[in-house]
Amino acid sequence: MNFLRHLAITTTIIFTAQFLIAQDIDCDGAFEGEIYKIVEMMPAPSGCEELGEYSDRTTCVKETIDAAILADPIYETMLAAEDITGSVHLRFIVEPNGCLTDFIIRRDACPGCGNAIQSIIKRMPTWTAGKTKGEAVRVLYNYSFSF
Repeated sequence: MNFLRHLAITTTIIFTAQFLIAQDIDCDGAFEGEIYKIVEMMPAPSGCEELGEYSDRTTCVKETIDAAILADPIYETMLAAEDITGSVHLRFIVEPNGCLTDFIIRRDACPGCGNAIQSIIKRMPTWTAGKTKGEAVRVLYNYSFSF
């Protein structure tokens, strides 16, 4: 019975996530160029772009993504599954135009959890691009969320 309940919740999460992905910012197109892991100014979502210090900006980015996840109805659906523990680890690229692309789920807390977290992040407003030598560049970003 617990398996069936978990399966139903997972199916709901995946269906909802796929429906909401259709509302993403239009970031189609081929992005080329070197992908940086460390840049002078790390990329950031709206509200964090004014912070110049690396630690302040990094903290703001984590808190902003966490807040977006916690406020999303998909997250409430996931919470209905009492057995979810662990964390989701994602890797994605912040493009020079602020789009988020090339998501990879590196660790998933439950079937469908990574996809749900990914869809929430993808629906965030366009980010401020990372910069090096004053030029917007592609930046690899790692994010983890714990249940």
